[in-house]
Amino acid sequence: MRRSLIGMPGVGKTHLAIGPAWATRACDLRQRHQIFTTTTTDMAANCHRAANEGR
Repeated sequence: MRRSLIGMPGVGKTHLAIGPAWATRACDLRQRHQIFTTTTTDMAANCHRAANEGR
């Protein structure tokens, strides 16, 4: 399941994302859930690079 939090700086997006991420990690380490965080700028750059590479 993927989720994105979008909003102005300083409204608590990171705070909202950390709780479920830690809960997922703490509740079921056996399933080895991956938690990934990034900025919108980095995500856009990665998508642009992948498109240029044909991925």
